[in-house]
Amino acid sequence: MFLAAAALVGAASLSSCATFSNHGVAAKVDNTTLSQHDLEVLTTTYLANEIAGATSSSPLPTAQLQRNLLTIWVLTTGLSTAGAVSQAEIDAAMSSGPATHKNSWVSAPPEVQKMVAIWDAIQGAQLSITDGTAAMSKFKVSVDSRNGWWDSANLKVTAFG
Repeated sequence: MFLAAAALVGAASLSSCATFSNHGVAAKVDNTTLSQHDLEVLTTTYLANEIAGATSSSPLPTAQLQRNLLTIWVLTTGLSTAGAVSQAEIDAAMSSGPATHKNSWVSAPPEVQKMVAIWDAIQGAQLSITDGTAAMSKFKVSVDSRNGWWDSANLKVTAFG
């Protein structure tokens, strides 16, 4: 699911920041920030792990999990802000969240439920590459270098090296 949505939006041209001076912030999309603390909450929440591709039988290394979660956060923040998915689609995904994510929805914090609902709405919208690229190209994205770097060509947070 994760790779399908990332591939869906294709190779957008996003600004990226090679240096990042605010170490309390894990990532930024324009003026919207995700703190390192909030990234830790995502990393330890089963629902977030589930959409990032980790399962109890197939966990991801922490660094990869964080990069996947940062990618999802950047895409959900940008695409929802750009209106690539409607509020009605997000509301519908919020309503179906408990059924879609049976074992993990109820225990997740509300902010994680909202991110997952937006992610589900994005996947359900089946955006074309052109629409996704156009929506994401409006944003400046930066990621704390401890977590990797924003690869604007592949729309994902990538490890250095």
